[in-house]
Amino acid sequence: MVSKEIISKSLIVLIATGFYLIHPAYAADKLDDACKTITNPYDQRVCEEKSLRHKAFALVPHRPNYILGSWVDNLEQENEIYDDYETKFQLSFKVPLNKHEDDTRWLWFFGYTQISVWQMLNFEHSAPFRDTNFEPEIMSYYLANWRFGDWRVPHINIGWINHQSNGQVPPKSRSWNRSYVEFLFENGRNYINFKLWQRWKESPKNDPADYEGDDNPDIDEYVGHGELRIMHVGRKNNFGIVVRDNGHRDAKGSFQADWTFPVYGREEGKGELRFYVQYFYGYGETLIDYNVKRRRIGFGVMLADWL
Repeated sequence: MVSKEIISKSLIVLIATGFYLIHPAYAADKLDDACKTITNPYDQRVCEEKSLRHKAFALVPHRPNYILGSWVDNLEQENEIYDDYETKFQLSFKVPLNKHEDDTRWLWFFGYTQISVWQMLNFEHSAPFRDTNFEPEIMSYYLANWRFGDWRVPHINIGWINHQSNGQVPPKSRSWNRSYVEFLFENGRNYINFKLWQRWKESPKNDPADYEGDDNPDIDEYVGHGELRIMHVGRKNNFGIVVRDNGHRDAKGSFQADWTFPVYGREEGKGELRFYVQYFYGYGETLIDYNVKRRRIGFGVMLADWL
């Protein structure tokens, strides 16, 4: 019989392989030389994505790709089989859907993001995945390049179809569909990303055990209708905060703080492995916890940052 330790190590290898395939350095030899000379982080990212438009099987990083060891509060109190230590990782990529020429203003993508929280060292209870969220989407970037004084709006991102679910059966099933619009503001190495979404309506359930109907009708009360992300992309250190607010007096929502820095300490470490420190507090970290307040502190590595 294969031991749980061997299974866990095999999963780590598979995860690491997925990270490698969407690491910016993986496609570095496929990029146009012109992209490598651009110093603006956002403009370099767009140049890279256009350079890969004709490259087969070149996956473009979408959201951050990382793996963390972390401490989470209240897991043991909620369920005695859980440990308060768990591994959290995210895989995210996008694939161009249209031809990206130099003068193309609309960039269409299929995106996919998967986030998991894994009781990796909990061998006593078969090292379960506490939750995994699957998020495919169809989106388009409009390269606006509008200017307002010292600030620039380089793009507007429209998420036409965004689905997120955890693939479980009732009563643990969680899912929702939404559309969103996202504005990016840039000033030098400082970025503000403002995102608003609208959930698609679903029919209510008569019984929580039903397969048809809304799994989480009150999710908007906990994760809100949008998020604000503020980022600083430094020569070594990148910092970011993300705030979600539902606009209610009871102050549900969440707060996340991020800090990444290069493993090898080089400046302008574009595409290299980075250490990652993450702090999360609030609701909706994953779908299974959309209405549960969590506090997480994690440390690990990131292979692809926002920029």
